[in-house]
Amino acid sequence: MKNLDKNVVTVSIGGEMFELIGVESEEYIANLARYVNKKITSVQKSTRSVSANSDMMRILTAVNIADDYFKEKAESTKLSDEVTTSGNLLALLREENEFLQKENKRLSEENKTFSKKLSELERLILKNEKELSKK
Repeated sequence: MKNLDKNVVTVSIGGEMFELIGVESEEYIANLARYVNKKITSVQKSTRSVSANSDMMRILTAVNIADDYFKEKAESTKLSDEVTTSGNLLALLREENEFLQKENKRLSEENKTFSKKLSELERLILKNEKELSKK
């Protein structure tokens, strides 16, 4: 197991100072703290009757964060499904394109054959017309 360097970041959350320790960057840890602090502030503003340092405030904030998480996870799943569907569609379109290119090549060859036959028939008609006009 790697011995990862840990970052220690002092942050203010809900009016209290905390030292957060993690392997993520200091900026990332500070952003997490700002996010949690913003959620606490939002819950405090929407529930003025709940004490700022109460267990109820912590639970409401946790539920609020969990709600954000589940919404983002659902959106991520939806986008992942769309990417999968798009990838499948792209594969089908590539197969169809390959088939159509082969069909186009086949038809082009067939067209050349018919053009040659047409030219031969036109020459034969001209030849026959000349022979008929001599008679």
